Amino acid sequence: MRSVFQIKNSSVKKNFLSLSILQVTNYVFPLITIPYISRIFGPETYGLLNFATAFLGYFWLLVNYGFDLSASREIAQNRDNHEKMQAIFNQVLFSKLFLFFISAIMFLIALFAIEKLNNYSTLYLIMFFGGVFNIFFPTWFFQGIEKLNLTAIFTFIIRLIFTLIIFILIKEKNDYILYPLATILGQILISFISMYLILKNYMIKLKIPDFSEILNTLKTSRQVFFTTVVINLYTTTNFVILGFLSGNFEVGVYTAAYKIVIIFMSIISAPLSQAIYPNIGYYFSLSYDKGINKIYKSLIFIIPLTLMPAFFMLLFPELIIKLIFGEGFLNSVLTLKLLSFIPFIIGLSNIFGIQGLLNLKKDNVVLIITTLGALLGLILNFVLVPMYRHNGTAVSWVITEVFITTLMFFAFVKSTNFLSDISKFYNKIKGVDIV
Repeated sequence: MRSVFQIKNSSVKKNFLSLSILQVTNYVFPLITIPYISRIFGPETYGLLNFATAFLGYFWLLVNYGFDLSASREIAQNRDNHEKMQAIFNQVLFSKLFLFFISAIMFLIALFAIEKLNNYSTLYLIMFFGGVFNIFFPTWFFQGIEKLNLTAIFTFIIRLIFTLIIFILIKEKNDYILYPLATILGQILISFISMYLILKNYMIKLKIPDFSEILNTLKTSRQVFFTTVVINLYTTTNFVILGFLSGNFEVGVYTAAYKIVIIFMSIISAPLSQAIYPNIGYYFSLSYDKGINKIYKSLIFIIPLTLMPAFFMLLFPELIIKLIFGEGFLNSVLTLKLLSFIPFIIGLSNIFGIQGLLNLKKDNVVLIITTLGALLGLILNFVLVPMYRHNGTAVSWVITEVFITTLMFFAFVKSTNFLSDISKFYNKIKGVDIV
């Protein structure tokens, strides 16, 4: 008899492994370089780089427009219709280019208007315009067709090469501007390889859509976009508020704890979440009951996966900080303890919200909940950061995530028969594969 934790569905299993490779590439390779660069840069310069990343994240939030969720869902539901899939690809790609043009204008205005940015204008210019190549790395497309293995392999190889370049180029504190340059060079190669694979293997022909189609694409994805905006308000905005109210040193200290949490999430729960999202969407297209069963099974799988890193971070925070960032970041120990259960909390929120409510087409509900959470997060940040600095930021994030997860749970229960069916489900899943 098979265990409930086994994954039989080959496409989900394959994409989970592929996404794990992508996450290892995006986070573990930088983790290899962090012990090196954190000791060279120190908390203040390291904080500068992460503040810049967080601030520029607003513009990339606009460019991405939530397509990782909305477009991948559309591709998943139309992957047997080549003509429709090609239309979606072109509409999303050129919508992103249009949004990049708007973002560039807004960015240049901000760069010259805000002194904190203007003092490091070269860094911001390199990071912003180098990021344009992200547009041509359509993870959303591969996610939608559940074919992420080739991209994962190429990404792994290229990131490995440019991780080595980091060790070759960066020798002293003033070399901080070379760090984003090395990342950008890697992104250029990844983008060209990805586009080549799509155009050749999936016979996608590039065609500029009518402007009305671009506007319609933006209109149909706006609710998911607004949801990603408000999520950003209580995650990335934490760095920005901390940077303005405290300074780069505090941003560096908070970033150390934050990155450790994100790395655990990105290796374990995030790949599974991305892999099962189109799969659950597909089963919802077959029947309501099949989609709901997938969510129940995913919930059982995600709980132990997210609790393990939570307890590890809670019990060994000083060891982790010293090992990865060095003794210059020991102020991050308490911050890491405060954030240790974030992977578990967000894992539950993801199941009830992203996997459940979004696939049930309850986009409005998710938007309302995340908006309330964003407002709470902003208030908490402005209240707690002046008093507790980086630890205030950590507490704000934890409270906000607990609040959002609670609302997601009750909204999911209201939209389904979760509580009444849960006992029957547990009896039925014995010997049934999880996804």
